[in-house]
Amino acid sequence: KHTHPTVNENDLFFALPLLKELDNPFTLRAIKQIVLFIRFFLENDSDEKCRAVNEALNEASPGREQLMFKCLQIPSDEVKQVVVETIAQAPLDQLDTNEVAELVGMLDGVTSVTGQQQLFRA
Repeated sequence: KHTHPTVNENDLFFALPLLKELDNPFTLRAIKQIVLFIRFFLENDSDEKCRAVNEALNEASPGREQLMFKCLQIPSDEVKQVVVETIAQAPLDQLDTNEVAELVGMLDGVTSVTGQQQLFRA
């Protein structure tokens, strides 16, 4: 009989690279595809099943936007672009006060009007 060592959740967390350190192209591609998968549900919110998924993702802890904000730490313009486009698809009524404040805070560091327009493109 084989026994598996107990995995401490903290040990696993510390074994993972920080998002800002991700540079493996396969990992970046996978994250991009996951974000696109989430965007699919946002873009098809008129469908009852997609709306149910959106509501579940929005109400989860951490929620959809919080996860998207974390993905903006990834040093990949391609991933960041997909994330920003996905955040732009989220209905404004699903953004809470903290998420709106975080979006506004992101604009503090944006010196390009194009960057601001891209973030709030509707």
